[in-house]
Amino acid sequence: MNKTLLAYLLIVGISGTAGAGTGVVLKRTIGPVDEKYPPGFSPEEYRDPNIQTNVDKYKSTKSLSGMSDSEIVNVGLALYKEYDNSYWVGSGDADAGITVQTVRNGQIKRTVGGVTTYFEEQISNGMIGVAKRTIQDTSKETIDLYTGNPKSATVADYGGGPQTFDRDGYRSYLGKVPEDMFIYVISDKTTKSSSLKTLGNGDIEINLELDTNISTYYYKIQMQNISGLSNYPPFTKVNHTYTFSKDMVLKKLYVDENYTATKEGIPVPAATHNTITYYYYAGGEREIPQINEPFDYTVEE
Repeated sequence: MNKTLLAYLLIVGISGTAGAGTGVVLKRTIGPVDEKYPPGFSPEEYRDPNIQTNVDKYKSTKSLSGMSDSEIVNVGLALYKEYDNSYWVGSGDADAGITVQTVRNGQIKRTVGGVTTYFEEQISNGMIGVAKRTIQDTSKETIDLYTGNPKSATVADYGGGPQTFDRDGYRSYLGKVPEDMFIYVISDKTTKSSSLKTLGNGDIEINLELDTNISTYYYKIQMQNISGLSNYPPFTKVNHTYTFSKDMVLKKLYVDENYTATKEGIPVPAATHNTITYYYYAGGEREIPQINEPFDYTVEE
């Protein structure tokens, strides 16, 4: 197989949670490998309907009693979205046995004077490189998306002007807008199995084995459009491990996924991993980078 094509396939999903591969065997098949959905299918029917009720319950009682593991995860994600100022850093690799792409992604949420701005960056660097930066000022109806060329695993050059979308157009292209923050559909309906344990320091660790088809619906839209795939890529494994403090502050997410991406009739199976670490700050100490100013991918424990 052409290594450049393989490397190009491995950049899919850099705006979600892509990452390190374990190495897989490549094979050719007749026709594309794709995920199909019935006419009229809507993943919104699989959303957790109890998120706000459970968040209100937790705030008033500080108790998670009676909630399923997926409901507890959604409480933690919802509480994270309420922070005016936060950021996360993601680090991983994608390896299909022939070439390796490093993957870095991150987001900053910054609120000043009641206006919230989101910054996101995704860099995939290796045989070929792709970089994307998004700026969303929630006081505006438009979202700017910049495309760049990686200079290293963590730095890219953004030379041209942005593509500008309205919210619906951006969601159609990349599956979610930055203010949505989380691209997966997580609920009891999309959870195949789960486990919860309390760690020695009091942190809560929850593992979710998610339905590979429905939970990744919006992620597949993003993957297809970023890399020009022939079809939605089918997943065979989607495992998430969330770490929350005892007070339900989101601290870390580890993602373990297998999928097959098809381009030009060539299917490429990949096993990927990514670790995302979440942080919170008071206000002015984390600025939104200028368009060619590097994002700080330092992970602080």
